Amino acid sequence: MISRGRMLLDQGDAVLASHLAEWATRAEPTDGAAQRLKRDVYARRMEQAESFMAQNIFRVAMNEARAALGEEPVNPSSSLSI
Repeated sequence: MISRGRMLLDQGDAVLASHLAEWATRAEPTDGAAQRLKRDVYARRMEQAESFMAQNIFRVAMNEARAALGEEPVNPSSSLSI
């Protein structure tokens, strides 16, 4: 599931990749590869989102994965560094 999500993300389908990332992290919350996929998927979706509301929704999801990985959260005013 994770490799398929990565492939979809690489092909530009962040929406479908986000579904796989969510399923993977909910099935195994401590799996680092699943959390990295979720982080990267929502970082991409956040960058692509046009509305501030969507950007913030995706930022929250990305920060959930970053927290699970022991990484610092990304704030709206900070630059994204994965």
